[in-house]
Amino acid sequence: MVARHKGNPMGPDLRSSCLSMGSFGFLMVVFLVLVLSPVLTLSAAPAMEQRVLPLLQGFEWHDHPADFLDLGEGVDRALMDIAANPQWHGVIRFRALAALRYFPNPTVGHFLENLIGEDSSPGLVRRGLSAYAQAFGQQEPSRVASLAEPLLVHGNPSVRMQAAQILQDLPRNTVSIRVQQALDSGANLAQPEGTVR
Repeated sequence: MVARHKGNPMGPDLRSSCLSMGSFGFLMVVFLVLVLSPVLTLSAAPAMEQRVLPLLQGFEWHDHPADFLDLGEGVDRALMDIAANPQWHGVIRFRALAALRYFPNPTVGHFLENLIGEDSSPGLVRRGLSAYAQAFGQQEPSRVASLAEPLLVHGNPSVRMQAAQILQDLPRNTVSIRVQQALDSGANLAQPEGTVR
């Protein structure tokens, strides 16, 4: 005959076992809420990067500002992440840089300045400079000039040509006296002999 504990029909061992299972169950619920909830949220709502990528793909690429702007907040951050990630194909990174021209904010400006200043690959520098000039050229042309002028002595001729073209398109009073003189003399800023040093 099994002795029963007075007041508890299950017995002391079974009761403590149920309590420990209850604690374990509680811990499992907490684990699921804290750990799996963010994962489920990410799978339910695609990350901004996944929403931006289709806009950067395609054989004949045509970007439209509204396509990017309609996605809402965080598009510029996703574009910067893609442009900075060497795991993405160069074309995708170049297109992400081009699309950053639609976001003339300080964060984008700082990102492009760093990218250009780090002397990344010539393709990234050229496209970054172009996006920078398009984003900030109207409002802050002297800022664009100060970023483009040092690139006149860049080792890559395509980068020099991009910088020269941008400087020629800026208001004359925003470029340095030396660049103004070179422009006035008809020197080709993109050629090593015409480069302002």
